[in-house]
Amino acid sequence: MMRYLWVLIVTGLISLGLSGNVWAANWNSGSQGTQKSDYKDPQVIIFPKDFFVEKIKGNSCYGSGAWNQEPLSNGMFDLLIQDEVSKLTSIDSKTLEETSTSLTVNHDYISRKWALLLDLTYDAVASENQSKIEAVKDILVSMAKNRVLLGATKPEEHDGQCWKDGNQNAKCKIHFSLHSGYTFVAAMISAIVLEEHITAQEKKMLDEYFSESYERYVRPLTLGQLKSKGLYEFADYGIGVLAYARWTKDEKLAKLELKRRYFSFLQKIEDDGFLKENSYRGYRGYWYHTLGVEGVFAYSMIARNFGVDFFNMPLLKAKFTKIVEKTVQGNSDVLLFEKLPKRGKNRITDKSKARPHMHQMAINLPTVLENEFNVTIIQNPTYLRKSKDETVSRFVGFNADCYYQSIKQ
Repeated sequence: MMRYLWVLIVTGLISLGLSGNVWAANWNSGSQGTQKSDYKDPQVIIFPKDFFVEKIKGNSCYGSGAWNQEPLSNGMFDLLIQDEVSKLTSIDSKTLEETSTSLTVNHDYISRKWALLLDLTYDAVASENQSKIEAVKDILVSMAKNRVLLGATKPEEHDGQCWKDGNQNAKCKIHFSLHSGYTFVAAMISAIVLEEHITAQEKKMLDEYFSESYERYVRPLTLGQLKSKGLYEFADYGIGVLAYARWTKDEKLAKLELKRRYFSFLQKIEDDGFLKENSYRGYRGYWYHTLGVEGVFAYSMIARNFGVDFFNMPLLKAKFTKIVEKTVQGNSDVLLFEKLPKRGKNRITDKSKARPHMHQMAINLPTVLENEFNVTIIQNPTYLRKSKDETVSRFVGFNADCYYQSIKQ
């Protein structure tokens, strides 16, 4: 993906000694130029107890998604911990490297496991089951003890081979940094939700683990993606920065992140509702468009609970309205996206690789469209089939059904 190439820019800036705050300030003041802004810095940042909501509650938060009306049985919970989630404590980025390309990532190896970690975290706290809480907490502590994935390829170590000469089969080392980073973000969110159950000694261990993973991966990847044209997982790592700010109670970092994400969304969402890079990716244009939109709206939902309401800022609100229009239109006529002019080298030109439907991991999008915009979208049968086994959204780290039920109860 094109966004990865910008990491070189970031590492260049870092080598010059620019801090994240200085860099972001320069970016906000310089690259925006005469761009209009209606952003107002919040006087106070609210840090929700359970990160994306104040308190996770309701049967929509039980394990394996909104269709599960009862908490997972202790037996099933323990089985998932043993057979899947426990593997996070010894996961190896080299296996991911060997089985992935520029176009595809072996999600079964890594992202399904951290998605289950979050799924079981939410089930444990929603059902107020102490034995489940302890089981998840043990995984987090073991990850920290084992320094899981801290030896993965760092952003500045990628070799520029990703999508080289438009080759979709080229190895893409930056994928391994990115997917290691997603794992760290998931672990942080899980730890935040379980924070009241974590001992002082365990917190010290997790503090060190999260600090190192943030500085090595999350922070540089966030800065790099701010300079890219695309909108991808975890809202270009913005959700990860908010998670770290919440874990460390760093109000200054949260304010910085919210402001620069506002400007990033303004830049990357075109006035007509297309996304600058995602929507133009050929036979997967609509697929990548919905990936980006899922992140934009999920980030905005979290931001609202931090005290900043993107949904009601006029400039973003107008763009959000257009995004929804294009998302609905593309759902019924994917040619709208496939016919867009060529941009960048990561455009999918092989029709056999087409994905003419909403991204199957964008499992929150229909729920968000209905709750935020009163829009009901007819879900493509292929999308329904492919998404039925998803648990927590692997694009944003939580489920919209759980979010809305938690804030309404």
